Amino acid sequence: MEYKVSYNESWSGDGTHYDQRITAKMRKEELAEFNAAIAEKKRKINEKIIKNNMDVNYLCFARFLVCGKNHTTLTTRDVFLSHFRLYGDKRIKDRNTLIVVKLSGT
Repeated sequence: MEYKVSYNESWSGDGTHYDQRITAKMRKEELAEFNAAIAEKKRKINEKIIKNNMDVNYLCFARFLVCGKNHTTLTTRDVFLSHFRLYGDKRIKDRNTLIVVKLSGT
């Protein structure tokens, strides 16, 4: 996956301000793998009898990504950074993030 980070401002339909954008160019398989990882973790959490606060947060706020614009929650941004091992990138700040997914042919 290739990605760029920019700080273009945008607003979601519900009025949330997004001031960070990650444009990710990925293969269809990478997008499917990311969404499958979220679905699997949600399934495992649902099987637990006792859930902690992190489990509930993940269930409520982790969202699947689609091709195009994704107005993400901080939880989805964190899952994205963790899944693609981007936590070391100092350009990515802890703020509302618009993740733009563009599919590549390779």
